[in-house]
Amino acid sequence: MTAISRKICGSFLIRLALMSAVFASFTSDALAQNIAGTYSLVKDSDGQVPKKNANVTITFRGPGALSMSAVQPGETVTDTGTYSVRGNLITLHFKELVWAASRQPFTLEGCTLTLPFMALKDTGVPGSSIWQKQGCSTDRSADKAAGGPGSGTQSNAAAASGSSAKGQSGRGSSSSAQMADGSKSAGQAGRNNSAPPPGKNNPGNASGNAKQIDIGKSKKPSCLACEYVPCIRESIEQKKKLKEVYGRLVAEFGKFYFQTNAKGEREPVDTINGGATSLEDFQYLLKVHASYTEKENEWTSTIEAPPSCHYDSSLNLQLSTHAFNCQLDVAAANVLESAVPCHELYDLAIAHEQVHINACLGRKDKGKPRGDLLITPAGKAREEMAAYDMEIAKLTDLLHAAEAKCRFTCRCTGERFSTSAECQANCPISLRCPVAAANSCIYPDDQKTKPLLMPRPR
Repeated sequence: MTAISRKICGSFLIRLALMSAVFASFTSDALAQNIAGTYSLVKDSDGQVPKKNANVTITFRGPGALSMSAVQPGETVTDTGTYSVRGNLITLHFKELVWAASRQPFTLEGCTLTLPFMALKDTGVPGSSIWQKQGCSTDRSADKAAGGPGSGTQSNAAAASGSSAKGQSGRGSSSSAQMADGSKSAGQAGRNNSAPPPGKNNPGNASGNAKQIDIGKSKKPSCLACEYVPCIRESIEQKKKLKEVYGRLVAEFGKFYFQTNAKGEREPVDTINGGATSLEDFQYLLKVHASYTEKENEWTSTIEAPPSCHYDSSLNLQLSTHAFNCQLDVAAANVLESAVPCHELYDLAIAHEQVHINACLGRKDKGKPRGDLLITPAGKAREEMAAYDMEIAKLTDLLHAAEAKCRFTCRCTGERFSTSAECQANCPISLRCPVAAANSCIYPDDQKTKPLLMPRPR
């Protein structure tokens, strides 16, 4: 086998490519792992994947020797080059191929390698490529079991799950392993020969593998103060809207993976049998997850942050949990902690992530990805709904506790008044207005829906 010109090789690689709609980026804490070995191309960050029956590999040898091979029926391309690694930075160059990097970040997480160039282009288009180490024990199962699609929002987030959007602590999370290409009819995707019933093997129920997040306590003040009542109240409304979005996503994507109940009705399933899933079916699952992520981002992006919480709109406050190692992005958590007005809001965002961590661990067996459980888009959405149910319940308790620090203020206010029993009960008789119909609390908004709450006098 001989090296060929860059032009010919680039043309060949383009013919290997199959377009898709979404890209993925993966992060890793194990940046100093030994990169030596042979890796097969999974896809580029723009969603392109090698064609069926094509195999693209890159091999890192010592000391600093590099080679590649691209093979499809009737055609083979090879090239050689050099590389060096320092920390999480890689430098590599080939003799003919345009693949190159100069002290650029890369990640190596278990068997998955992310390199800072796109492999299926013949120009230096910015992007990255995802590779899987050959012979690695978690090889393809890492994509499948640990959650392919993880839990979360935002296409660039590190595979996972999370909370927040537009300067908020609470938008749905990030989609992991954002998806490759494939083509298949919805009818084929909906076959249910190996799908467990809803709730069975649901990754959110895996309490046996659960572990608590330990990243230290927030130094922000407590939300148990009257001044935080509007922020808490608006946060509850925001979470309800987000839960409603994920309910719509269950309805939208539950049709792809389902089982038929005794009444002949189709019911979405949360996981499917990965051990009986072909590569073609797996690629189709990734494609459906890509569509799910696109719709998820579209629908959640319309929900604004709670105005009274005064989040900095210039900050990315999204949390995420890595879908392979089930680890929270601690750096993102630190940014969120600095942005919240009071610590209980941060604590609940972390608790939201705990739901996703437990789900991720539930798809593993003794710490290793288990190939028989693949989460479906509907399962991912229902996991989000469960996390928001938890947040809404705890925020409601927090609201009541914070309101206990306040008192209602009664004044003669003309048209803006309420005669609610709650208002009357909280207005001292000495402060009530002389006109009986106006003996009530004032409201700070024209809709007369939010009682004016004032700090209790000390």
